[in-house]
Amino acid sequence: MKNLFTNLLLFITAIILLVVVWPIGFLYGIFTRFSFNLSAFFKSLAIGIDQLWNVFVQYLFDDIMITKNWYKFGDEDETISHCLWINKLHWTLKPMGKLLCCLLDKIDKNHCEKSI
Repeated sequence: MKNLFTNLLLFITAIILLVVVWPIGFLYGIFTRFSFNLSAFFKSLAIGIDQLWNVFVQYLFDDIMITKNWYKFGDEDETISHCLWINKLHWTLKPMGKLLCCLLDKIDKNHCEKSI
């Protein structure tokens, strides 16, 4: 029970910091690094957010994206695209997973494959 309480407090603290500090840090990064490499900054942000969402939606995506639960979503060090690609390779994507993979590949050619 102590672990649950500690982890809940850490989660609440992380959410508060996200809401309060994120906008400041984001704007600071854009304005102080604008001449540096804004493209790399946005790519890093996208990967971090993708990893966060991989944890948030793990149970939902396991149910609606993959058939055999072969390679599950939810690893905080992996992106959703990474999980989609591995499941695509093993023919375990449901139609919704195939659709998301296709959409990502339309935005960025071979996006899911490049996530490996």
